[in-house]
Amino acid sequence: MPMRKALPILAAICLAFSAAEAQRVCVEELAGTCLKYADPAPGPAPAPPAEPAPVSDAERAERALGLGLAERRRVQQGLRADGLYDGSIDGLVGPGTRRAIRAWQRRAGEAETGFLTAGQFRALSERAAAAALANSGSPGSPAAASGPGALDRERTAVLIGESCYFTAFGTPFDMKFEAGGKATASYIEGYANVEWRVEAEQLCLFGPMVRREACAALPPERVANERAMLTERARKLCFEFELRRVPGQL
Repeated sequence: MPMRKALPILAAICLAFSAAEAQRVCVEELAGTCLKYADPAPGPAPAPPAEPAPVSDAERAERALGLGLAERRRVQQGLRADGLYDGSIDGLVGPGTRRAIRAWQRRAGEAETGFLTAGQFRALSERAAAAALANSGSPGSPAAASGPGALDRERTAVLIGESCYFTAFGTPFDMKFEAGGKATASYIEGYANVEWRVEAEQLCLFGPMVRREACAALPPERVANERAMLTERARKLCFEFELRRVPGQL
């Protein structure tokens, strides 16, 4: 091989050898010349990547709702209407909002997860709507917030999402008050459909599956513990009405 072509190759070999030597440690030296090299001690092993925090079933269920900024604001408004949240209505769910949700769940007698189910979100949304309706009247037209039926609508919104329990035909039922005047009384093998309304200072349960309409009287004006009062009347009413057997359903 001609010398001119061999020179670059030799230079590359020398550079590679020098780089390899530079990474080694001299352990024996004489008159400025290293007689013995050793590989450097290995550094500490890299730390394994941190595992993501486990996600609870409750958090996974709330994520599945896909709540956007507007929906999260409604949750905060509903919590504020119940006196449980005093932070900003910004749709940013932080520790303060989570604490308020847990307090709301505790008040409702449900598991204190800090994360919302679909029914709980709906109940808080209705509560926010009722509060907005009650405060919507301008100074020049107070009737907008206090006109006929305003209190009934507000109380209806408050009761949505509440539950009560009763026994019929020796079977325990769990009944949930839903929007649109509907209620579903669930039992181990199925469900029964019931209807309800708040009207003329009364809370009533009725419908084809109810033996006779049952009503509980409500105060003619708002009271200090409005939500607790409505919940107590609804639960008491559950024990006072009767279902009747409907073939194929009970």
